[in-house]
Amino acid sequence: MSATKSGWAAMASASLVLGVALGLGPMPANAAGPEALPNTTPLRVLRVSEVGDAAVEGVLAYANYLASSCQALLKLPQTGAQGLSRDDIRQVRWLEIEELFDGDRWVRYRTTRRVMVGSASQCQAFVWVMRDADLEVSCEGRVQASSGNRPDPAKPFEAPVPQPHVDRAAPALPAAICPDRARHAPVDGLEAVDAGLGQRCVWASDRVRAALPASLRAAMPANRQGLDTCVALTWPDYQGPHGMSHPVHLRSQVFGGQGDPSAARAAMTQSALDLQGNTRLAAFSQGVALPAERFTPAALEAFVRQPAKETFTGAR
Repeated sequence: MSATKSGWAAMASASLVLGVALGLGPMPANAAGPEALPNTTPLRVLRVSEVGDAAVEGVLAYANYLASSCQALLKLPQTGAQGLSRDDIRQVRWLEIEELFDGDRWVRYRTTRRVMVGSASQCQAFVWVMRDADLEVSCEGRVQASSGNRPDPAKPFEAPVPQPHVDRAAPALPAAICPDRARHAPVDGLEAVDAGLGQRCVWASDRVRAALPASLRAAMPANRQGLDTCVALTWPDYQGPHGMSHPVHLRSQVFGGQGDPSAARAAMTQSALDLQGNTRLAAFSQGVALPAERFTPAALEAFVRQPAKETFTGAR
């Protein structure tokens, strides 16, 4: 074996060990159970934010804070976010993540929304939309797209001008050691929970724990803490061209220190975390043909070029 091939092999081996420990790279190909579905079956998963009461109160408090600050700057009466109701906030899909799996192809379309106020509109509250997308074909590189319109913290009352862009990256791994398209993670003995729409899943932290040596497993917290995602039981992980693993996520949840997702937290900061972290399964299909054009750079570019400003009723 040449020095170059030997080096690549060593790097691949090290990446595999680290990936298993962190839950990022290829997982052991076993223990998924006899009910595991073939990786050639087309799959569509749509997750959306789950807006609880605490998150609604946090968004409302933040919107009132922004509006009052904007009104003070413009020397207007400080009335807060007039006309914005709790129902308006609850109906917004603050986060949408659509993932499509089809053979050796994977694409993710993600929409993130946030409340803003504008000095040009007398400090009225509106919804600002940011979009990004990722497309991978095993061993053939990656395409990433972004709407390029993240608000500038130094200009809180000014909507940025969108600068959408599409970037292409070559594979990080040579074809000789490119991983298989699909690997099953070990799930034997793990507790399965309801993901909605007739689907079952296991928490990613449990998968990571199961893959660790006993000495490292004992050091992990006994209770779930922070953000955890729930991964489909019967689907393999998609292995991308950069050695990264994309499990089929069906839901996610932010847990408190004692494993209680409803623990009291600071309203404004926690509501932002909850809106991005707590998601539910909104749509799921398997075995239904997926349009080939959804897996193209052109589709990603069209997605990120959509309008960035929405009204609260239009964001539902």
